[in-house]
Amino acid sequence: MTIPDLSLQDKVALITGAKRGIGKSIALAFAEAGADVVICTRMPEGSKLEAVADDIRKLGRTALAVQADVRNKADVDRLVKEATGKFGRIDILVNNAGISQVIPLLEQSEEDWDKIIDTDLKGPFLCSQAAARVMIEHKGGNIINVTSIRGVRPRMHLGAYCIAKAAQLMLTKALALELAQYNIRVNSLAPSMIETAMTTPLLKRPGFMESFMHEVPLGRIAFESDMIGTALFLASDASQYITGESIFVDGGQLI
Repeated sequence: MTIPDLSLQDKVALITGAKRGIGKSIALAFAEAGADVVICTRMPEGSKLEAVADDIRKLGRTALAVQADVRNKADVDRLVKEATGKFGRIDILVNNAGISQVIPLLEQSEEDWDKIIDTDLKGPFLCSQAAARVMIEHKGGNIINVTSIRGVRPRMHLGAYCIAKAAQLMLTKALALELAQYNIRVNSLAPSMIETAMTTPLLKRPGFMESFMHEVPLGRIAFESDMIGTALFLASDASQYITGESIFVDGGQLI
């Protein structure tokens, strides 16, 4: 028996929200595993995204940095067009772009609700739809949605985010069901609380960390590096018979 490895040699991966945080960590890990990488962010901060692209190139792989808003279909179509124009195909899509807001649902504005739902749910749908059409042409592919434990266990004052992530978990299953006939796998990586720039406002709330630690059997918060192994597993042939699943990287929080 041949033991499967986590190689992504000569694969092409597209990762949204890759300027920092989980997206950046996954982009660099995929490059180290042998993939060429397309990275994007919606913010007009090209220097930061290009810095990530330069780090990928230092690992000996080819990188393409694109500014695109995943909430906008024209932007998503352009992103995929630029990716295929550069590399000819897309083997792996990681829907990582996401936002959150710490606020009671009763105080949430319609505008902020729309931003969260559009980024965390509509964005993955649009990107998956566009990338899958390319994958079908090449007779296979792999989509990974970065969801959250909050899709099954809500937390106070994160209502819109929890609702979007719950829907994203179902999007994973629905896409997996429909795309299996094209040899496209769809799974989700669902972390618990991770120490990132996006979670800083919540982590700084008085008493939050103490309360949070009581819920985690492993006794610590997650770091971006904790996501890499699962992301590589889902992206590689080591998970070739897995689709429609969500792997919760939560330190045992759902126990």
